[in-house]
Amino acid sequence: MIPSCLCFSHGKVTLYCFVFKLFNESRDEEGFSANGSSDWKNAYRSIHSHEISAAHKNALISLSVRVKETGGVDYILAKQIYEE
Repeated sequence: MIPSCLCFSHGKVTLYCFVFKLFNESRDEEGFSANGSSDWKNAYRSIHSHEISAAHKNALISLSVRVKETGGVDYILAKQIYEE
């Protein structure tokens, strides 16, 4: 299953976590988290490591709070994330 927060750059042939790119406050993670990933051989491991990181979880919380405060197109998805 492909996580819904991933987006793909056709130009750079790279996967990114859009939630992290938009809402990361720490700016201290490297690799997949900050620069995306084009390491297809280790993609599953990179994605999994990123998804369980505190920085990714904090970015999800930031998205959730913003949507809760302002509403938005993805309100239902953010509500599910917030409740997890």
